[in-house]
Amino acid sequence: MSNKLKLYISKIGPINNAEIEIGDITVFIGKPNSGKSLALKSIFNSLYCSNRFIYLKGNRLEIKDDELVQEFGVDYGKSLESYERFVRNSVPSGTFALEPIDIKRFITNYRANYRGEFELDNEYPIYLPKPCSGNDIIKIRRIINNSVYEININGNRGEVRVMGNFSEISGYCLNDSVTRAILSDIIIKIVENFVGSIYCDEFKKLLKEKGIGDVVYLPNVRSALTLHKLITGEIKKRSELILSLDYNFSIAGLNYVTEFYKRLGNYDERVFRLVKPLLKGEIREENGNLVYIENGNIIPWEYVSGSVLELLSLLLSVKPGDLVLYEDPETGLHERLQTLIGILIYGLSSTNKFILSTNGQSVFYTIVHMYVLRPTRNELTELFEKLGLTNYNALLEAVEDANKKNVELKIYYFDDGNVKEIGAEEALRGMPGTIDDLVKVLNWLSSLHSKRIFGGE
Repeated sequence: MSNKLKLYISKIGPINNAEIEIGDITVFIGKPNSGKSLALKSIFNSLYCSNRFIYLKGNRLEIKDDELVQEFGVDYGKSLESYERFVRNSVPSGTFALEPIDIKRFITNYRANYRGEFELDNEYPIYLPKPCSGNDIIKIRRIINNSVYEININGNRGEVRVMGNFSEISGYCLNDSVTRAILSDIIIKIVENFVGSIYCDEFKKLLKEKGIGDVVYLPNVRSALTLHKLITGEIKKRSELILSLDYNFSIAGLNYVTEFYKRLGNYDERVFRLVKPLLKGEIREENGNLVYIENGNIIPWEYVSGSVLELLSLLLSVKPGDLVLYEDPETGLHERLQTLIGILIYGLSSTNKFILSTNGQSVFYTIVHMYVLRPTRNELTELFEKLGLTNYNALLEAVEDANKKNVELKIYYFDDGNVKEIGAEEALRGMPGTIDDLVKVLNWLSSLHSKRIFGGE
């Protein structure tokens, strides 16, 4: 089976129909509101797995003196409904599918074969009706929250055993039908999260077989999220803030924003060496926190420039092997840095896949020229020296690796409901959706200039 990914879209936002084959670098161009970001989100939703997608249905519950046994089955109907709700938060209409792999088909077709154990990370709240006494409830809470869960899954069915001294609990409590139904629901909810993690682990293995380490979405609000995490010192830890963001952004249809925030953390050394020449200052760890230093002085994060935060957004979220979905990489960057981010993306494509939407001509033309011309080490060194860069050897090597890999570039132009693939040579003649308007504006300015010099209407 081919490792090439192809996205099929029908009636999503302004897009009528589209077939998009993913290369090592895939660039989406076109006017605003033409569907570029929706295509990115469709890819993200095709390759993103959450524990919360998987729903189980409880079958027989048996409670013995020393154990509780809950049988269950995978509820594929509810699981797919859960996934569809997740998708509709960010892609409100139409259909999409990614070949040869996407999470929706995986949920439908995967049959787990697993035997193992797990324990709860957090206490599960348990409230039971009469005839359960307060003492009964305390004992049940202790067993449910502190026991080792032995789980066996075979295909779409399984069972979980919870070991504990149930003989100490009143028979009136354990034999009550309402109590048993509540206990069954609690066990199913606990097991759902674990079974969901099994599905996601297997899906990630499948992605790795396709050469994808993980899927990273860099939203256009990335620098604000990065700044917040740096100011609060959250880069190296997980806090209640993430849970709050998860809830609030899910309601707003911004699940991919939460996932980006969660990913921000320790940077990869190889990625750091490639980003380093683009930074004016240096990044260092002091007392367990990252700091930014220019001219020997630590600059508080709230005073660090937007361009630095843009670069850190990539540095703190991307690892080698990731598939990177990059919204508007030109955001907050001067033309000089837009050119360099284009070179950086080309260099990183030796180990990563990049899919980006852009309106930035400097980013676009740099990537296209790098692909067509494949500059040598000496040629690139000449440019870096002229721009005053230092510490750029790792970036030179990455570009050489990309050249040797014979990186594949795909360009798609979104226009009036259609998505058209254009070749690199055509792209060099002008960025579709931008060059036409630019020519019109320049001709208008030229005519005004002539009027001012020579007079006339």
